[in-house]
Amino acid sequence: IEEGKKAVDLWEDENEEATHSGRDEDLERESRSRREQFWSEGYREGIEEGKKATVQRGFNVGFREGAAAGVAYGQVRGAAVSVGIFAGQVPGSGGWA
Repeated sequence: IEEGKKAVDLWEDENEEATHSGRDEDLERESRSRREQFWSEGYREGIEEGKKATVQRGFNVGFREGAAAGVAYGQVRGAAVSVGIFAGQVPGSGGWA
């Protein structure tokens, strides 16, 4: 081979370099697209899992506090109703109700 001249490969396709370049661009575009897709999906899944954990914790606390408040309210209301019922039955208690 003479100096300055490129060796000819009989098996090389004329468009092989352009094809490789096109494939590389396609692969890079596909990789970028997949990366964005997986990041977005992972982000959404993380948000949903975080919401589930937070909502469940909040529900548990709220349920516990609500149940305690409901029991206290029920006891006070029951006592008030009882006083109202018995007020008319006890002599001299007519003015309570």
